[in-house]
Amino acid sequence: MNYPKTIIKFIIYSLLLTNLLSAQSDINFKSSLDLFNNRLYSTAHQKFLSIIDTTHNMKMIEDSYYYAALSSYYSKNYYNALSEFTTLLLNFPNTKYNKETDKYISLSYFYSQNYVYTIKNLKNYLRQYPEEKNDPAFKMYMALSYFYMEYYDQAIELFEQLLKNLSLDINLKYRVMFYSAQIYFHNRDFEKAENIFSIIYSKSADPQLKNYSIFYKGIINFYKDKNKASMKDLLLLQEDKDMPVKLRTLSSLFLNIQEKNLSEPFLLRIIEENQDNKELLNFSYLNLISIYFKSSKTDEIESYLEKGLELDLNKDYYYHYYAYLSNLQNDNEKAELYLKKITLEHPDSVFVNESLYNLGVINLANGQIDNAGAFLSELKKRSPEEDLKARMYFHLGRIEFEKKNFDLSKEYFTSAISFGDPKSALFRKSLLYMSDIFISDKEYEKSIELLEKYSNRLLDDHIDYNLARSYYNIQKFSKASELLKEILERSTDQKIRFNSFVLLFRASEILSDDKIIMPYLLKFKNHKEMDEQQYIEYIIKISLINTKKGDYKNAIKNLLYAMTLQANEDLKKQIHFQLYKNYIELDMAEKAIKSMDTLLESEEDEELIIYYLYLKAQSYKKAGMTEEHLNSLKKILEYSVYTNNKYFIKAKEELQNEE
Repeated sequence: MNYPKTIIKFIIYSLLLTNLLSAQSDINFKSSLDLFNNRLYSTAHQKFLSIIDTTHNMKMIEDSYYYAALSSYYSKNYYNALSEFTTLLLNFPNTKYNKETDKYISLSYFYSQNYVYTIKNLKNYLRQYPEEKNDPAFKMYMALSYFYMEYYDQAIELFEQLLKNLSLDINLKYRVMFYSAQIYFHNRDFEKAENIFSIIYSKSADPQLKNYSIFYKGIINFYKDKNKASMKDLLLLQEDKDMPVKLRTLSSLFLNIQEKNLSEPFLLRIIEENQDNKELLNFSYLNLISIYFKSSKTDEIESYLEKGLELDLNKDYYYHYYAYLSNLQNDNEKAELYLKKITLEHPDSVFVNESLYNLGVINLANGQIDNAGAFLSELKKRSPEEDLKARMYFHLGRIEFEKKNFDLSKEYFTSAISFGDPKSALFRKSLLYMSDIFISDKEYEKSIELLEKYSNRLLDDHIDYNLARSYYNIQKFSKASELLKEILERSTDQKIRFNSFVLLFRASEILSDDKIIMPYLLKFKNHKEMDEQQYIEYIIKISLINTKKGDYKNAIKNLLYAMTLQANEDLKKQIHFQLYKNYIELDMAEKAIKSMDTLLESEEDEELIIYYLYLKAQSYKKAGMTEEHLNSLKKILEYSVYTNNKYFIKAKEELQNEE
């Protein structure tokens, strides 16, 4: 058919135009993505919207909806982000961005202070993506939502769950404690609140948390009719012009803390107005450094550390912050330098004990255990506070453990436990070291006595595993099994799960109870520490338990399952031999003989061949197959070099008797 030239030209032009538009859309999208990656979110947002309006490429429209919404989110335009993420889900219900979109919708509700919908969406998100349940960030957002809505019971429950997370970031931990303390404060449980604020003040490195904790402690004392005049005195300090400038400024700072106004601009104003007052400059520099640590502004931290040292006031504080910064930057050499400066130049500093401790830990991490021991022993002479004592004794225990001085190591770990907080990781590690020493010395009863005190309170997988090991070694196999099953049900630590599985398997073998281990065997089939051959070995061992109990059918079932896997030659031989034994027990001579034939086909060891032929002959005899029985015996006699082999002798005797 001949088409008019105008139609042909139109078709060609349309195809070219479509290709050109598609190419231009690709260019526009990449350009928009570059803007987004360079954090030019507002410009990127407009460009993504433009692509949605101009392209017909559905994949690109989907991508543009997502990045437009994400641009709104990062621009802190949360209401717009909510609308755009929702539009994406409506237009693309099966979008590849489903998970991310659900997450950002929840966070957008949180930052737009719609806490009811934050909680609702987070719950749905965690139901849909259960693998995220262990992420403390989501639990924190939910807890804060309840907190801001003043649903304190729900909030405190979640905060307490967060605090049970041993891997929780230390800064987040103290922030969680701070919110928990505020709840107790609002519920007028002043004893609990004051206790937590005291801990935060004494242990947290976050200056804002420390300062707010001081403020709340003051208010608590006010409510408890202690130092009622404290807040009035602060106001008087502000108004009394005869008071030293530093004192009035400190009171101003305290009042600003009360009003949540301790900020960078406020401190910079103090610096600007007091250039000739070294003490006020020193105070402001130190507080600014604390604020910059919180926001990870390394350049600003280093700048004010340098300025602070030039003042020649409180150098130990600046050395302390230099060491802390070096530690964050993983520069142990520099951290060690400043810690030594504190101990040598400022022996009366409040940071000396902590510096000696950190010097010990750094040297221990570098494998210099003698140096580590020297620093920690010097700290021991100074009788540090109890929390530091616990940590100090723990590391002294580690050092002696490495030196194999186990008696002295036990003494130190005993002290670490005595001074330690049962909720701390080092306390648990001290228990584990102690129990490891007891188990190594075969003092299992002592290990049990130690660990049973804390097992139910701590619910620690490693502690319970050591307790189970101890039960196992004194032949309390049932008790060990119950504890190992508990670990397997709750633990997420893959190494401890595998070790528990192996020990549980041994216990089940001794107890001849395959029901103990079977529910877990399939779960560990693809475990990184178990290859397929090991898995097959475990199945064979379970079949042996079945056989021992007289459960021959289940033994055969397990062995036949093992046959479907990729067993090596040695394991295949084991499987066929066990099949033979179980078939014989069930009077299934034909199948037993077939298993034996398979063994004979692959066996090269002639003495084993004689043994297998003899077993085969007995199977024929049991089945009443006299001719086959005799033929098998005769075949044994072909191996005439083995005349001293007991099965050769038996075969010869049987043939003579038949004659």
